[in-house]
Amino acid sequence: MRIYLSTNDEKKKPADPSYTWINDLNTLDLLVENCEATEIIVDNILSDFKFEEIGDVVKKIMSKMRMGSQITFYQLDFDLMAHEYDKGLLDIHEMNSHLFSGGPKSSVFNMTDICNLIDNHLTIESKDFSHDNFQCVITARRPNGRDEV
Repeated sequence: MRIYLSTNDEKKKPADPSYTWINDLNTLDLLVENCEATEIIVDNILSDFKFEEIGDVVKKIMSKMRMGSQITFYQLDFDLMAHEYDKGLLDIHEMNSHLFSGGPKSSVFNMTDICNLIDNHLTIESKDFSHDNFQCVITARRPNGRDEV
């Protein structure tokens, strides 16, 4: 089962019909058994939760991963955005537009925050930045033989 986890915005619905589009954790729990997903894409949904809740949220998502499966996080990276703002390459209007274009947020992150949450459970395969939309892109895999997340 391939999962696309994003906000409840029709624009975020995956174009590829092989993905099951899920827009909240309750639906994830209802539709996906533990260790069932072969691939999960987490598209900017982490900011919908308070910073203190993110550890549990990420564990819930990772618990759905089958051994050998892949997960990709797309998340606005606040450090990257702040760096561009500090250099004068981004004004306050643009910063607000990027931060809040998808509606209200409860938290912001950087690549290090997300990597620290998954590092003990998954093998990080790639980390990159998308400078045009200030996102970090992290791809990781659940190793074979590791039963618990």
